Amino acid sequence: MSKMLRWLVVLSGLCLAAGLGVVAWRQLSKPTTLTVAVGPAGFDDAALIGAWARAMAADGSSLRLSVIPTSGPVESLSRLTKGEAQLAVIRSDVGAADRVRAVAILHKDPVVIVTTDKAKVEDFAGLRGKVLGVIGPQNANDALLATLRRHYRVSGEIRALPPVPAEISRAIRDQRVGAILFVVPTTRAATVSESWAAVRRASRRELSFVAIDEAEAIAAAAPAYEAGEIAAGQFGGSPTLPQESVTTLLVATYLVASRGVSDHAIT
Repeated sequence: MSKMLRWLVVLSGLCLAAGLGVVAWRQLSKPTTLTVAVGPAGFDDAALIGAWARAMAADGSSLRLSVIPTSGPVESLSRLTKGEAQLAVIRSDVGAADRVRAVAILHKDPVVIVTTDKAKVEDFAGLRGKVLGVIGPQNANDALLATLRRHYRVSGEIRALPPVPAEISRAIRDQRVGAILFVVPTTRAATVSESWAAVRRASRRELSFVAIDEAEAIAAAAPAYEAGEIAAGQFGGSPTLPQESVTTLLVATYLVASRGVSDHAIT
């Protein structure tokens, strides 16, 4: 082999090695993308994860988030367990499988129950035989309702209501519901206060908070929940809402990950 040919072989080898090095560097430096199932759109959790994904992309993070919209925490968990997502935002009471591990607690929120008939409904047991309107993502409150009804031995019709003050007011005014249940992030206190005022004006009915007076016993039997309270004035307003503290249950919202996601990515 001539000297020139040997140099060409060496040069070609160096070029190939350099090219492979560039390809390897690009692969290693390429951001890792994790899919996150969260919903429904327009709710706080979806807004939080969307903002987080944008911030990570803007900061040039080595980890990126790709959001998979869902109808709520039940579908989010389903997407995760089916392998369609690597992360999910779920509630503590959706029955997470063994394949799931908690990454962070995003928030803990009170169960709020209001009624137009405080004289007859002092606690959840007083709802026996009444129609209970439920506000929230699809199927999100099924486990909670089953737990409460089983503990208090209360039966009655459950009616889903859209989170729209006009629709809620109409249901109250037409006496289609005797009480309303929802789980609300405390960060939405101002929005709840405004919605509450709109409902009261439109329905022309006084609304009162209903206590879950046996919250500690329920939480002991159902670890997905914690005993807590809605503090007096927590939702603001004039007069403040509520006027007195109310015993209730707290529901946690978690960011969870599939066990197949690496510890490095989770960290």
